[in-house]
Amino acid sequence: MANSKTSKRGFRKSPDPETLLKFISAGEDGGPSVLDAQQKPASESATVRDVQEPPSTPARSGGKNRNPTPAVRPKVPEFPWEDPAVRDDLLKVFNLRLPEPLYLKLKFLSDYSPRSMQQICLDALRPAIERELKKLLNE
Repeated sequence: MANSKTSKRGFRKSPDPETLLKFISAGEDGGPSVLDAQQKPASESATVRDVQEPPSTPARSGGKNRNPTPAVRPKVPEFPWEDPAVRDDLLKVFNLRLPEPLYLKLKFLSDYSPRSMQQICLDALRPAIERELKKLLNE
């Protein structure tokens, strides 16, 4: 039989936000958490609604703003590969489906040369990608 914490099919129901907040703020033994010493008492703590709402901006007084502060925006890269968080040392995996004859040719090249199949593909792919980018961006 399904109880109040499970659905008709026996899956556990997700707790409501208030219960989840209580669970997160409780310590291991159900008592106060370590964070409680640094936070307000439970009666004054933020509710889920308070956390999700953006802070309100103060109302402007009438007239012109005499000391406008310019909006400082971080530089947004024009292309995703220019983002400062992109790392050259991080390798991403991409599966490539090749027709069997092409795969066997690639394997043959790798078997009879010092380069791996990966290296042969990278050496051919880099200039091709650069050519395609140049063609796309010059349109």
